[in-house]
Amino acid sequence: WLTSEKIFREICEQWFTGKYRIVADYVLHAKKELWIKKSQSFLRIETPAAQEMQVDWGEFGLIKFKNWEVFKEHLFATTLSFSRLKYAEFTKDEKLLTLIKCHVNTFEYFWGVPDRWLYDNMKTVVINRRWSDVEFNSTFLELSNHYWFNPKACPPRRPHHKGKVEKMIGFVRTSFF
Repeated sequence: WLTSEKIFREICEQWFTGKYRIVADYVLHAKKELWIKKSQSFLRIETPAAQEMQVDWGEFGLIKFKNWEVFKEHLFATTLSFSRLKYAEFTKDEKLLTLIKCHVNTFEYFWGVPDRWLYDNMKTVVINRRWSDVEFNSTFLELSNHYWFNPKACPPRRPHHKGKVEKMIGFVRTSFF
């Protein structure tokens, strides 16, 4: 979703001379209409402190530097489920070594490791999945065993299972990046 504020800034740069409130009211009306069409209910699950971390990748556009290096920018994002504290890091790829480095940086940032980590079915974490039977990458399992955390794979195509970190990536995409 684009925020009202971002839409207002962009259309003012182009042609719009009206007030912010007009744009905000229109966006609110459009969101309500869309929400009515797609309304779903989810049970909000709260977890105790230091129990759960949600992890995800976000992909952003191509970045060009002075030396003509071109690559896609990736965002490694984590959110502690209890406190909603966040850690994010931009990377050049989503490879296993990058994922491991990002995990270690997250551990250092939070001064510890939560018990359970939720992942979608990213290839660097989940090798094979058959219903609820999940085969994790052996190198990634070594990391989880070394740092004493339990990786959990969310069901495919169910982003609401990691809603807290998904919301963070959406914020970075619409208001930061």
